Amino acid sequence: MGNVIPKFHFIIVICILFAFVPFSFSEFKRDSKRAQISRDKGYEAQRLGNLDLALGFYQRAVDFDPYYAVAYNDLGVVLEAKGMNDRAKEVYLRAISLDPNYLSAYYNLAALYEREGEYDKADYYWRMRVHLGDWSDVWTWRAKESLEGLEREGKIDLKSRTMVGDLGFRLTPNPKRNAEYHTYQGRQYLAAGNYLAALREFSAAIAIDPYDEEIEQLLENTQLKVLLNR
Repeated sequence: MGNVIPKFHFIIVICILFAFVPFSFSEFKRDSKRAQISRDKGYEAQRLGNLDLALGFYQRAVDFDPYYAVAYNDLGVVLEAKGMNDRAKEVYLRAISLDPNYLSAYYNLAALYEREGEYDKADYYWRMRVHLGDWSDVWTWRAKESLEGLEREGKIDLKSRTMVGDLGFRLTPNPKRNAEYHTYQGRQYLAAGNYLAALREFSAAIAIDPYDEEIEQLLENTQLKVLLNR
């Protein structure tokens, strides 16, 4: 009998440990496939206007995969549509923390802050959207227009970037992106037949990035078009 009690205690301890292990590890378990399925169902429900059903599916998606940035952003859109703005901000920020290059969350967050009149915060997230975006993306241009609109209306102070300081962000000059910007503008002018304007943009781009063969070729072709259309 002396050996029975220790064995019995050992069995109890093992049972207790196994009873609690699933709970302690459940938050780290990911099921990407089921998360994707739930996200797709949520998107379809949202498209059909059933926000409550969409909300449930998106929540299930992030439950299945707590690192699914896209689903957090989708969840934020629905929460915002239902007037739950504070919660929407939380999940947009969660999406950004999971994927710092996830552009939609920056855009949605900036637009929400602007609608609520928190212009310093809107300023920051608009700038981040522009900074990270591609100039061939229409949403980058829309973010830029929103930012310029705030500046034009005097809703943000050009001399004092409080959010920039608070969040430790510095928008450093990026020559490559500036060259891309002028190249994109030049292509737009070229397609519209405005060869002089295109020439100015390509000239600005090549001045920034003189070793880019694509820009150089665009510049030469545009110079030829200008000469032929005099």
